[in-house]
Amino acid sequence: FDGTDFSDESKSHYTVSNYPNYKFTFDSSQTGRWAAVVRRNMKLVVSRDDIPWLFDLNVDPFEIQNFFDVPKYDAMRQLLLDHLFGAMPDYEMSITNATEIIWSTSTCRDSNDIIEIDSNLFVCSDIGENQLPFEKCNE
Repeated sequence: FDGTDFSDESKSHYTVSNYPNYKFTFDSSQTGRWAAVVRRNMKLVVSRDDIPWLFDLNVDPFEIQNFFDVPKYDAMRQLLLDHLFGAMPDYEMSITNATEIIWSTSTCRDSNDIIEIDSNLFVCSDIGENQLPFEKCNE
């Protein structure tokens, strides 16, 4: 239990704890690629390969929407980042040895939904009904 005395709470008839509870999970391979921290309904995942992801599991239980840059979550994001950063050496997470871990989103980044053809930008909804210039495939 990481040195916290829970004896008063374990003897109590209440089922809710007043102690903040953080759970850590990580890629334990030698080249550890990611690490995560969970507190209540919030989950933060950082990696060597992708931007950080912040999930609100009450709003998005399937972990599809990234709330990392949503201002409403600023305080929780920072709290989770601080706890995860502090836990990495304590739990000997292999990602700690990575030369690069992505801790924030960049100011400017390409969207995975953008398709560029002849300097024109298209999105996934443009696909279908022959809306994209498929004749370029024959060149």
